[in-house]
Amino acid sequence: MPEININRVICIWLADRYDVKSQTILIQDKSLPITLWDVQCILDIPAEGPVISKLPPLITEDYKIYSRYKDGESKNISLISLQEAILEESKQSEINEEDFIRRMMFFTIGYILCPTTKAHVSSSYLPLLRDVTKIHTINWASLTREHLCDCLKEFKGGLKNIEGNLPLLQVLYKPITC
Repeated sequence: MPEININRVICIWLADRYDVKSQTILIQDKSLPITLWDVQCILDIPAEGPVISKLPPLITEDYKIYSRYKDGESKNISLISLQEAILEESKQSEINEEDFIRRMMFFTIGYILCPTTKAHVSSSYLPLLRDVTKIHTINWASLTREHLCDCLKEFKGGLKNIEGNLPLLQVLYKPITC
C-alpha cells in the first residue's frame, strides 16, 4: 500500500472542533456533520444496510478463525503478517478463498477503514468476517464513520494520539471554503 500523507495539523485542528454530542465539526459557527453519504462517496464503499454502531459479540467459531490469523505465539493479528500472507497467497495457483478474503478484509479494516496507532487489527471485527459470503452486505461506511467518531470522542476526552480514518477526515474538510 502506498503511504498516505496525513496533515496532522489539520486533523488535530478538526478534531479539536469536533462536537461529541452532535457528532459534527464546528467551523465558524457552522456544524458540519460527518455523514454516511460523505464516507460512501469519498471512499466508494457500501453504505447500505444497518448502521454498525456496536460490533457483534464474538462466539466460539470466531476464536477458531482467529487462531488462523494471529501471529504465531502472539495474541495479535498484525498488519505486516496479513500483508505478507496476502502477497504470498497471491503467488500461489491454489488458495483457500475464505482465508484470502478474510485476510484482505482484516488488512483493509486495520489499514484503511478503522486504523489505529497499533500495528495490528482487533479481533473484535471477526464477527463481521465470519461468513465471507455476507461481507458484501455489510455497511462498511457506517463502520468507518462510527470508528472515526469514536476516535474523535476519545481524542476530545484526552487520548494523546488521534486515530481513525484520518485521510477521510482530512478530505472531508479540505479545502475549507468560507
